[in-house]
Amino acid sequence: MLPASTLIFLIVFGLQGSWCLKVTQLEVVPHVPRNEDVKLTCHFTSPNKHISSIKWFHNDVQFYRYMPSEDPPTEFYPVDGENGEPLIKVDRSRSNGTEIYLTDVNLSASGTYRCMVTGDAPMFLSDSEEANLTVTVIPDGQPNLEGEVHRSYRPGNTVTLNCTSAPSVPPAKLVWIVNDKQASPDIVELYTSEPRDDGLVVSKLGLKLKLTQQNFIEGELKLKCTATIASLYHKSNEHSQQKHAAPLEAPKDLPTQEASTKNDTGSGHVVSMSRVSIFLLPLLLLLR
Repeated sequence: MLPASTLIFLIVFGLQGSWCLKVTQLEVVPHVPRNEDVKLTCHFTSPNKHISSIKWFHNDVQFYRYMPSEDPPTEFYPVDGENGEPLIKVDRSRSNGTEIYLTDVNLSASGTYRCMVTGDAPMFLSDSEEANLTVTVIPDGQPNLEGEVHRSYRPGNTVTLNCTSAPSVPPAKLVWIVNDKQASPDIVELYTSEPRDDGLVVSKLGLKLKLTQQNFIEGELKLKCTATIASLYHKSNEHSQQKHAAPLEAPKDLPTQEASTKNDTGSGHVVSMSRVSIFLLPLLLLLR
């Protein structure tokens, strides 16, 4: 005969198997543009199709509950931010236990969402799954290059440029590319990005590079900055020149004033000798 502890284990295990439920998938779009609507879906399996409740949490704070045994079955728990505005808005007319619709999402709706399903009596077993959602604000336009952008560079010059993206959430990832190759960390400068009052962030990345002849591939130089936010945004801006400026030539020696003066004096001396010869010629003829 089996020990009592083993029998208890088998009974409990059998009950768990017969009453087992599992959250199989939580569908949450990872990135949602600000002020748009989004649907969250909780998929689960339950052998007897009976559940006690489905609860939804945002950053571990419950904001929605579905209990099929109650009338009405849905309950919304408002969560307000510091300014009194709701962090999350739920369209209760379209929401049920497995699907909820968030409307007009703002930046405060970003975070971790969790769906917890609890089974019916007698075990009331539960399971949950979570996923992250980020409300995004895409930068307006391409990144901006600051510095001597329109300068014609040549070997020996030092390039000092800054690349700045427009305000966004999340911050845009900036990368400098020199002649189709990502710039090494020793020639880039990462600036600290601080959130503005509206919650948006400006990204900034510097480039400082002393140019050599090797930086000019067949006379061409390309300095490009790319700004990226996941798969939602990818823009770039670049400085490109087809041929570097010719090296400065050493100035040729110009005739000095002394040389010029000498030339003028020599020219005057020749004229004077010519005049003397004109007057002496008749005298020489008379003496013959």
